[in-house]
Amino acid sequence: DHLAWAGILGEWFNRVIFRNFSCVFVPDAAGTPNLSGDLSHKGRIAEHPKVRYIGCLSSIVPAAEPPAEDIDMLISISGPEPQRTRFQEKVMEQLDNIPGKGIVALGLPGSEKNIVRQTERVTVYSHLNRREMSSVMQRAKHIVCRSGYSTVMELLALGKAAFFVPTPGQTEQEYLAAYYQKEGLFNYCGQEALDLKRVPLLTSAPAEKLNIPVNDLDTIIKLLDSLCT
Repeated sequence: DHLAWAGILGEWFNRVIFRNFSCVFVPDAAGTPNLSGDLSHKGRIAEHPKVRYIGCLSSIVPAAEPPAEDIDMLISISGPEPQRTRFQEKVMEQLDNIPGKGIVALGLPGSEKNIVRQTERVTVYSHLNRREMSSVMQRAKHIVCRSGYSTVMELLALGKAAFFVPTPGQTEQEYLAAYYQKEGLFNYCGQEALDLKRVPLLTSAPAEKLNIPVNDLDTIIKLLDSLCT
């Protein structure tokens, strides 16, 4: 019930904020299929006359010549504490279960030592910058990560297979993970149930089922031009 009230309050807040703008761009598709489900396609906000759906936006795009997929599994650990650390603990205790070559990014920028641990098959980094993350994402056959919306759009842009572990308590991530599994786009599990041995059996690539434009600058420019006339 408290989430329903939060939704009502959020809609009211957005409608107040929308008054200050001529147009509101939503990074998703207008119809179905889409990536945000009820978050931007349900309620009065979705019918607001100022809302324009512009497709997905991603700062990570495929290389002109895609690299070989020589990483069997990339695990990107992120989120607020204490859940980031708990996610790390779940992964670190299962390093031997990672099939083939693995990369783990702990999401700890500023650490003095970038390579935290290295075995014959698995390398654990304290942090990967955007360029490095773009590279390893394109090289990975399977990606394990949070279900944050920016990450989802990056996966769509790259057409990558992924398995989600939503941050406990973050209702948006939990809703998106469940929504994607229901739609047959991505699978997920709760943080405490993570079993890295099973991940390759559960991942799927969204590009096989979605036709949502990514970084559609022509459409965005046309919308901006229409606002200036």
